[in-house]
Amino acid sequence: MQLPADFREFIELMICWNVEFVMIGGYAYNLYLNPRTTGDIDFFVKSDFETKCDCEKFLWNLALGR
Repeated sequence: MQLPADFREFIELMICWNVEFVMIGGYAYNLYLNPRTTGDIDFFVKSDFETKCDCEKFLWNLALGR
């Protein structure tokens, strides 16, 4: 399964900002079973203080176009 470029870039940026996450929802489903159409991608972000801070920095920088 090939992720769209913008989804792949978003994931690469989360990794660069040390955001701990797992992919859930339709794209995760498609890795294991027959693909189904989906127009979005879903994540579950680790719920601890350090990841919260990394995620906030990531989202602020994403919003500012850095």
